[in-house]
Amino acid sequence: MPTWTTKPDPSRDGHTYRIVRTPAHGTLNAVVTSTDLVGCYTHYHHHRTIPCEDSPDCPACKEGLPYRWHGYVSAVLIPTWEPVILEVTSAAGAALITCYEATGNLRGVQLAAHRPSGKPNGRVLMALKPTDPARIRLPEPPNVQQILCRIWSVPYNQPRQPYTPTDPPQ
Repeated sequence: MPTWTTKPDPSRDGHTYRIVRTPAHGTLNAVVTSTDLVGCYTHYHHHRTIPCEDSPDCPACKEGLPYRWHGYVSAVLIPTWEPVILEVTSAAGAALITCYEATGNLRGVQLAAHRPSGKPNGRVLMALKPTDPARIRLPEPPNVQQILCRIWSVPYNQPRQPYTPTDPPQ
């Protein structure tokens, strides 16, 4: 016999998050639910982004694959309110970093990101503005690092001192 409820139990919610990036055309509008930006060095390997293994023994580094830093925040898309993980490059994330350094928190910041060139790998411009907490009720932020580890099929570990590759591949 089913157990009827008026809403799902969050502890049993198998919700999956998709990673979104700024589209080539149009504007990505969202409200950040994370308190801060988290990131790591990544490689593009076998047609997907994977994390650098954070050690001199990283197989992708050994193969000579280039790496770059990507930052991630949880957000809800406007107007659908879909919860997502937003991926930004270090250049695009500069606005988020500046905002965090000025306020100490990204939660509730509304962003509008677009690519002026209209190219999928074009430069991203991001406009940020605070929202009114009295008018908007945000969902609790998920553990972004844990979600990324699940997406990347790597073990989740607590944050540690980051490894910075010293010899970039040519």
